[in-house]
Amino acid sequence: VFDEIHAQPNREHFDVLTEVSGDAREQPLYFLITTAGYDPDRTSIGWEVHQMAVDILTSVKHDPTFYAMLYGLDRDNKRIWTGREYETIDAPLEDDEEWRNVWQDKEIWEKVNPSIGHTVSWEKAEDQFTRSQGNLVRERNFRWLRLNSWEKLKTSKWIGLDFWDRCKGKIDIERLKGRPCYGGLDLSSKIDLTAFVLLFPSDDINNKWIVLPWFWVPEDAVYSRVATDKVPYDIWAKQGYLQTTPGNVIDYSSIEKTIVDVSAIYDIQQIGFDPWNAIQTAINLGDEGLTMVEVRPTYGNMSPAMGEIKTAVMSKRLLHGRHPILRWNAGNVEVRMDENENIRPDKSKSTERIDGMVALINAMSRAILQEDTTSIYGSRGVLTF
Repeated sequence: VFDEIHAQPNREHFDVLTEVSGDAREQPLYFLITTAGYDPDRTSIGWEVHQMAVDILTSVKHDPTFYAMLYGLDRDNKRIWTGREYETIDAPLEDDEEWRNVWQDKEIWEKVNPSIGHTVSWEKAEDQFTRSQGNLVRERNFRWLRLNSWEKLKTSKWIGLDFWDRCKGKIDIERLKGRPCYGGLDLSSKIDLTAFVLLFPSDDINNKWIVLPWFWVPEDAVYSRVATDKVPYDIWAKQGYLQTTPGNVIDYSSIEKTIVDVSAIYDIQQIGFDPWNAIQTAINLGDEGLTMVEVRPTYGNMSPAMGEIKTAVMSKRLLHGRHPILRWNAGNVEVRMDENENIRPDKSKSTERIDGMVALINAMSRAILQEDTTSIYGSRGVLTF
């Protein structure tokens, strides 16, 4: 039994317990019990276990060896966890006042903390609540310790999957052929997931942004990725959602060929890309007549595009066709905010892959600037901002 795992300063004790101590039994059983934690950076072992439970209960991941049960408030995803199920909170929780209305509701207390009225008296809970009023630290501690709300400062989940899933309508591929669109590319290291996205602006018929994504991994790494990431890369590959390149490292030439082939079908205006690890690919694609534009991951470049994407998702003006890898990526994005409330993806705090969403942000950054940006290289070349 590992109690209060959120309080562990690192993962060393957890790894010793779960990876070594059960060797004497064929089927060791571990109980991981904890309240929520105070984890500003979302890097603790407690948060890792919590997020694994969330992913399993929301069908993002499948692991028959992990039985999850959650109680608590989830502001990021607007959820009330009540065991193995959750209720969606229909309120704009980005607004602090709306959030206050939710967590101060005593009916919700009982749902997220079934021990109130049993091991914890109502009188004690109400007294702690009363003493917390007007004191932000005590309010945070009340949400944390009594309502099981993971608290943090600088980083936060960007888009809740409940809202993402409302944008799942079917995409008419034939109608997109020949239409203007914007590309986004996020090249990985040699062994990781790589993503390319096409983003089609709304037209007179369909007032929605439409997203077409492509993903690649090395063929020899598929099954090792299933084991490490606990997501079904093998099934996604069989279903056609994931492309594989021969060998144990990404074949960038295969990715380049796909993008060139796609450009013959759709009218790609520009492709935004992060220059890290991608300059040679950008040059090669530029030589094929594609306009490549560097999008460095700064607040100035990322925040406007992310704002447009989130607005489109919340208003159901984005259509993604239920692509499972893009959905997985969407649920993984953590954001970092500067003093002016600009945001950008925080790869160091996003504990899972977010490549598809970074590619989408790169594409949107070019799309929303389409009237302001003119390539000095005409129909090709690499632009730097």
